[in-house]
Parts: sequence; C-alpha cells; structure tokens
Amino acid sequence: MTKLLAKSSKLGQEDKTLIGHTQDVLDAVGALFGDFGKPTRLGRSWMRFFSLAEADFDQFLHHLRVAAALHDWGKANDGFQDAVINGDEQIVRHEHISGLLIGDLIADKEILNWLRDAGIDEVVLLAAVISHHVKVGTKGEHAFGAFVGKGSTLHLCSEHHDFASLWRMIQIEVGPPCPVSLRVQQRWRKDDIKSKSNAIIAFLEQKSSRLTGDRIRQRWVSAVRAGLIVADSVGSAVVRMDDGKEDDTKSTIDRWVQSCFTTVLTGDEIWTKITKPRIADLRARGRWNDSVGVAFGDERGFSEYQANIADQGHRVLLTAPCGSGKTLAAWNWIKAQLDWQPAARVLFLYPTRATATEGFRDYVSWAPEDEAGLLSGTADYELQDMFETPDDTGDTRKGRNYRSDPRLYALGHWKKRIFSATADQFFPFMQYGYGPLCLLPLLVESVLIVDEVHSFDKSMFSTLKRFLNEFKDIPVLCMTATLPIERRNDLIECGLKPYPELPPADLVKDSGYPRYHIEWIDRAGANELVSGALKNSRRVLWVSNRVSDCQETYRLFYDPDSIHDDDFSDSRAFKRFCYHSRFKLNDRKERHRELIQAFQNAVKDGARPQGILGATTQVCEMSLDLDAEILVTELAPIASLIQRMGRCNRDSTKMRSRPIGRVYVLRPEPGREKPYEKEELDVAKRFVNKIAGVNVSQNELEAVYKECDPHEIEPDKVCPFLDSGAYAEGRVESFRETDEFTIPCILDDDLPKILATITNRKPIDGFIVQVPRSPDWVQNLGLSWLPRWLSIADGSLYNKLTGFVDRVKPKASGGRES
Repeated sequence: MTKLLAKSSKLGQEDKTLIGHTQDVLDAVGALFGDFGKPTRLGRSWMRFFSLAEADFDQFLHHLRVAAALHDWGKANDGFQDAVINGDEQIVRHEHISGLLIGDLIADKEILNWLRDAGIDEVVLLAAVISHHVKVGTKGEHAFGAFVGKGSTLHLCSEHHDFASLWRMIQIEVGPPCPVSLRVQQRWRKDDIKSKSNAIIAFLEQKSSRLTGDRIRQRWVSAVRAGLIVADSVGSAVVRMDDGKEDDTKSTIDRWVQSCFTTVLTGDEIWTKITKPRIADLRARGRWNDSVGVAFGDERGFSEYQANIADQGHRVLLTAPCGSGKTLAAWNWIKAQLDWQPAARVLFLYPTRATATEGFRDYVSWAPEDEAGLLSGTADYELQDMFETPDDTGDTRKGRNYRSDPRLYALGHWKKRIFSATADQFFPFMQYGYGPLCLLPLLVESVLIVDEVHSFDKSMFSTLKRFLNEFKDIPVLCMTATLPIERRNDLIECGLKPYPELPPADLVKDSGYPRYHIEWIDRAGANELVSGALKNSRRVLWVSNRVSDCQETYRLFYDPDSIHDDDFSDSRAFKRFCYHSRFKLNDRKERHRELIQAFQNAVKDGARPQGILGATTQVCEMSLDLDAEILVTELAPIASLIQRMGRCNRDSTKMRSRPIGRVYVLRPEPGREKPYEKEELDVAKRFVNKIAGVNVSQNELEAVYKECDPHEIEPDKVCPFLDSGAYAEGRVESFRETDEFTIPCILDDDLPKILATITNRKPIDGFIVQVPRSPDWVQNLGLSWLPRWLSIADGSLYNKLTGFVDRVKPKASGGRES
C-alpha cells in the first residue's frame, strides 16, 4: 500500500490518510483552543470550566497536542488497513492498539524519561488516547485489549514510511527529538497482545488510587480527554464542512471553527431578538397588559419578581407558581448575566421533548434562524412546518429554516447561539455520551437555564447536582413551580441562591389569593360531575396516571349519536381531546396543537363559553399551556398534583374575576398505584386530606407540602466523567432511570410509507410510537432498511384520535373498538 489510511472514502471523496487525518486533528486543536501563550476564548473557557488555572494553559495544550499526534497511531496495522479497504474486522480496537504502543514507550525507561523531561504526564496521555472513542473499560467487549475480531495476529506497519512520518510528528509535539531509536515489535500474536494489555492494566491499576484521589490530576485527564474527543470529531468532519475559501491563508478547519466561536451574545441582543418580540406576540394575543406591573428595560407590564431577578447573581433557584411567568423572568436574568459578562451561548434545558419544543416555539424561535436551535431526539421532525398553521398568518417566523447541517451530526449545531434543548442533549457528557461530549464546547461558553427541575428523576437530579458542584464557572438558573424540601436544600448547598426568598408584593398577592377548591371524588361521581360541566359549557381537564385509563375517559364521553364536535351552534355541543405519550409523533403533534388551541381560544376576551374535555396523562404537567375551570386528577405524588393544579384557574391576572378553580382528586384503587410507588401515594393522600373541602392558595399548597414532605434523601450516583479514572465507557450509566415498559415502534400498516420516507432521506420520527412491551402486538421482521432499535407493532390497535390501545374492548356487535 502506498499510504496508510485512517478512514475510507465516502461520497466519491478520496480516502483519508493516517498522516492527513492526524494533521487535521492537530489543526483542530489549534483552531479550537489556540497556540502556546495564545489561548482562544474557548481555550480560556475550557480551562475555567475544568477549574484549571489559565496559567497552566500551555501545559494543557502540550498534552492535548501530543495526545492528538498519538491518538490514531494504532491504525498503522494490517488488520485496520484491511478493515478500511475491504471492510474486514479488526482484531483489537485501534485506540487500544494506540495505547499498547504508548505502553511500549513507557516501558522503555529512556523514552519515558524523555516524555517526563518534556513535562508529559504519561497517565494523562495514555488515558486520553485509549478513551477518545469512549469505548474502553475494565470488562466486557470494551475491556482494554479485548479481542473484537476473529484474526490471530496483527502486523504493525512499522516499516512503512508513513509510520516513520507519524513518529516524527509525535516527536515534534513532545518537543526535543527522542534520544533513542524507536524499537517496535512488528508481529503481534494474541498472546503478545494479552501480555501487553495486562501490563497496561496493571500500570493503570497501580496509578488509579493516586489518580482518583487527586482531583486536580483527574481534571487534567478529563480536560485533555474531552479536548481530544472534540478535536477528533472536528478533524473527522472536515470533508463535510462548507468551505467558501474567503481566506486562503487559513485552512478549512480554521475558517469553520472561527465561524462557530468568534462572536458573543450581549444582553441587548437577547432583549431585542427574544424578549421584545415575545412581548409583542403576547400583546397581540391579548395576554400582555402594559398598564400594570413594573418596568424592565423599555417595557412595562412585568411583575416585580420578573424584574428583580436581574439582581440575584449568577446562580439562582427560581421557585414561582405555575402561570406566573417564570420563563420571561428567566430571559430577564439572561440579559442581566450577559450585561455583566458576555457569553457565547444561551442554553435552555428541559426534561422532555415536548417542553423543549414549546420553549423553542414561544421564545427561542424569535431569534434569527441561523442562531436559534432546537435540540431533541425529534427536533428535525418538530421543526417541519412549525409556523405554517393558518392561525399564524401574521407570524414573521413563517418560512424560516431553523435546521442545522445534518451531515455534521452534533457539530452541525455549533453555529447556533440560542438553544432550547432536552437535558439529554448536554448533561450526559457526564456519562460519556458521545454526542453531548461533542457539544461540550457550547456548554462551557454558555449561560444555562434548567427548567422543571422538580420532574428530574433521581438519576437526572444526581447528575445535575454533580454538575453544579464541579463546574462552578457556568451561570445557572434552575426553575420550578414547586420542589421537595430535600431537593431545594440540595440545590442551595450546590450554590444556588433561592429566589424569591421574600416574595415581592405582587407575587405575594397572587400566590396568597384562593385559587382552588379541592375535594375527593369517586369515579362515578366524577363521571356525573364532568358530564354536567360539559353540558354547561365548562372547560375540564381530566388527568389519568395510565394511558389506558386516559383512553377510557375519552371514550366515556363519546356518543356517536349525540350532537358533538361538528355542530357548535347547539349549546350542548362540546369538544373532547385525548392526549398522552402513545401517539405516533405526527398525530401527537396534531393532538397537542388542537388541545392547546381549543383551550386558549376559549379564554380569549369575548369568546363565548365552550364545553371542552381534555383527557390526558402526566404529559400535561409540563407541556400544556392551558387554563381549565375544573380539574379531575388521579392521586399522584404531591409535586405532580401541584403541577396538574397549575393547569386550572391558571391566569393570575384574571383569577380574581373568575369562579375559583375546582379540583377533584380520584380516590386511589388498591393495587393500581403504578406508575408510582404506594409510599408516594400514601404521602399524597395525607396532603389531600389536609386541604380537602376548603379554598386554598398557592402559598397554602406549599405550606402543606412542606408539612407532608417525607424529606427523602436521594443518594448520589457515580459520575463516570469525573470518577472513572483512566477509562471511559459510554452508556455504562444512563442519564435517566430507564423505563423498560415501553419500546419505540412503527406500525405494520405504515411500512410502505416509511420505506418511501427513508428512500427520500427524510426523517421517520413522525411514524414512531411508544408501545407497551408485549409479544401480543410487537414483532421484529428483521427488515434490513429499518433501524435496528425500532420494533413493529400491530397497526389495528392504533387510532389517530386515541393512540395505541393496549387494552382492547370488544363492541356489542363483536367488533373491535378503536
């Protein structure tokens, strides 16, 4: 072979040589982080993020450049070259072989002294190189030196001129030339590989206690390793980067990275691009009153707490009632942070895709399309025609393209500056999620807002706490309507300032006003009450804990022979909606829009009363901006109950002129506690007993919550990014607590449409539905064109208005009800 290869050719491009790719990664290191004595803005932010002194930047850069020169050295073997050219299997992963070659260097005392004399910490170097694909651990298929192919020997291409060239590149990055000749074993049998691997494992075990006990040294490992992962991703993506060649004195990588990291955001930009357009939109919808409240900037109409949050510092825990305008307060806080110290990005992180989409729609999307980003598992799908509905004829966002370059994967988002995203897109860098690691350069230069922290499961909340404690340079605002005492205390201990500690007068006035009347009710009583309410043109939200019960509630109020939905001239007519998590995404998107629109239209000034039933599940707790007059809810944990109540009598500006919100809690049925634990519901039962039968304000809800709160202490979990020492294995620990009850599926009757969609290179997210795991309706046909993580479900159990039905009930005629 004339050249050693690093990557096979794609899309008609030339093969990428090992020397060429290594140089690309070194160029990426320089473009991202800077030169010796001249760190870039990202380079300085990187050092602060990892709590390393900026004076030590040259030491960081030295280690990173040597690691970049070494990271793919292990590709110089016949097995890898055959894999690139012919698609054959490697015997051992190439980065592990790079580690074995470094082991040979370390085993030679003269070479080891050469590295040390140059200021290189061999443990930091070895750890970064072997883990730059986050596929190295201590056991299983990713155990260091594990055999992944069927061969029995490999031959190092040490006689090849590219091997010698790569060794010269390595020496240049170390500094002075190596004082001795490189002696490399050319033929490695399996026993040789095992022996070398065991030597490295023993070496790392010997050093591990010192490494894990030395937080500063562990931070060096994390900083260099993450830097190498990012630089390698940039070096690998160079063939897909747009290159306008506006400056021929710079490389493609230099130009592209500079386009991503040269600008900063200011408070004035946030005010003019986000806040003022959002206020104008609210004003046009009759939801903004300039004649009340206080001024902030050049606008009036803010509550005191929305304005005063600007003075609360760079780490804040905001707790305010549902419907009180927390998100707008957050944007005021962002402006204040950027006025004090400009940053490169603003990141709004949400717990669910639905909340991230709503955050993007309501606020982030007002920014220019090249700056606004939506990051979630279904973002490409959600962005399609987001602002193309007939009701938005005057919306200036119509026709914009907010999508990022899909060819660059995670790097495609680097040019965006203002994000609405799920927490899963960023925080799992702490569990070595590869995509979040590639987004780390955005996070280290950001102002960060974490919304709905009450809904984070124990695993997510533990990760959030560790992040707050370890990365203290990032401005962070956490928000929620309510929070258990222990979680509140935990976040305060992490350095967040509780706000408002003494609520402003207007918030006290609103949160102290009686908002709900709460009573227990049984199912028969609830059915009768809701039926009467709908006939009397009342807005009703019924929240079930299980999808099957939600569907049953929807069907209960469906009579195909009655006047319903089509003829609203009759006073008995009402609208009904079923909304939960087991719809195809395209149907869920439509059900969401219809439900929100119906409730919002019904509360517009001058709208005539309209009976509306929203039958829903826990999804209503965060993603539904609606205002019901009557709430029927199954018993749930206290925080969930309060969130559900936040969808009843929601508008604080009108609640004094309206009847009090009526909340009815369904008595729990024995043996039907799931998806919650019996202990959680026992606490919630005590909570409801204390407030049943009286009118209560938000303040009184919080006071009783504190009284009933069991003060559960949540144990911290291991954070691999900071605790795994020299090894790094992605997905060993998940960011979320896993739920194995449902799996992503597509329906069998959609297969022709999905094949056509894939053939046209379009996203298939809209066809995906979460289905309960069961052999009765789920199968896998082994279709080669279908992603392996998708299963196939029985389409006859699906209806676009009710979703996937896992409890089929025969009709009187013997047919199947859908």
